[in-house]
Amino acid sequence: MGILQQCALVGAMTVFATAMPSPAVKAPLYGIATGNPASLISVDTTTGKKTPIGKPFSNELAAQQLSAIDANKDVYYILDFNDTSRKPNLLGLSLADGSIKVDLTIDLDELAFVGVGQSVGVDPLTGLVIINGHDSTVQGHHFISVDPWSATPSKATSICKIPAPNVYLLGGSSTVDWDAGVMYAMLVMPPADGSAAAVWEPFNTTADIQAQARYVPNRAPEMIVKQSADGAPPPPPPPPFSVQLMAIDYKAKTFKAVPTGRNLGTLAYDEVKKSVVGFSEEKLPDGTYAKTLMAMSTAGARTLTKIGDVKGLNGEMGPITTVDSQSRVHYSFLQPPPAGWKTSTKCASDGFPCKAGTSCCFLPPDEPACFAVASCSDMHNGPNITAPFLLAQLNLDTAASVVAKPPPICSIAGNDCPWSIEAAEKQTWGRN
Repeated sequence: MGILQQCALVGAMTVFATAMPSPAVKAPLYGIATGNPASLISVDTTTGKKTPIGKPFSNELAAQQLSAIDANKDVYYILDFNDTSRKPNLLGLSLADGSIKVDLTIDLDELAFVGVGQSVGVDPLTGLVIINGHDSTVQGHHFISVDPWSATPSKATSICKIPAPNVYLLGGSSTVDWDAGVMYAMLVMPPADGSAAAVWEPFNTTADIQAQARYVPNRAPEMIVKQSADGAPPPPPPPPFSVQLMAIDYKAKTFKAVPTGRNLGTLAYDEVKKSVVGFSEEKLPDGTYAKTLMAMSTAGARTLTKIGDVKGLNGEMGPITTVDSQSRVHYSFLQPPPAGWKTSTKCASDGFPCKAGTSCCFLPPDEPACFAVASCSDMHNGPNITAPFLLAQLNLDTAASVVAKPPPICSIAGNDCPWSIEAAEKQTWGRN
């Protein structure tokens, strides 16, 4: 393949050490630049300028935000796919010069799209790297840990295996609460109401296997049989599933679902307030959605609360986010909502007339659809195809913009959006 491929609990908590640091100068921001070869970059939070660090590296295919940073060891980790070994790979890049300090093959399954169903995080207090990927032995998730700085860096320690439906998130998100020794990840799980078995049983007949192999791309090559031009069965429907926030205690080797009442599209750890923060959405009366910044306490009942609404920015470049806890800044790539929703008659002419109380609206060049608004002028958010993404910097306490006019960081047309970003704040306190 040779190019970067985008895809678009439990246990007692032992905290804390001594003094909390006072807010300081913003931590340096780093990222991974797109392209083949790719490279480590630094990001200027004032101008959005991206500066390569050291030599680029090749033969590594990456997905969005499959990264973690250990600022104590000055290493930027990415979990990618090595185009030579054809296996998932943990790469650790020096923040000083971009050189490769860690290069470990990870014995987990790679699915049809690089990074789908995978997670990575680091505990900077111990140096452990926590990894999740698909495990065919349970048809589900397998969390492991590696210590790249030990005498046996390639040794993987199994944390837990979680049976789940054979469906995986494209652009999932995770984070590590290193104070408690817990990794949080949004995972595909069996339906929350228990209406289906935990494991999706494989089909039995040859035709079923053919269909399943076409629908589930991680099936072994020998199961993929050439389809006839006229007799191929349709792919089976996806199994019942839910998307849940899971907490994996990597010290106790236990896991537990965290019922939040809503999905978080991104996850990052706020070390100062001991909370997991991320974007979610609220449905508005006009049928559209507003972006909100949420926080979940990692202690006690893990209550989810709203930090605030994200004003003036809506479009999101995948799960690319990070936080600088000590400076109270949440970083992400966002766009302003587009202007110019237009009315169309095409819904009716295409045979799908809008019901009473709804309107046929579109944003050029997209196709129209029916929305629950009296007039298309009432539409106030949606994808912005042409605008650049901005390096949004939100206050972790109010969700208000830290920078009134955040700098442009990239654009789809320019094909220059970093695959991930990480704030390099030092962790010098934590669990005893």
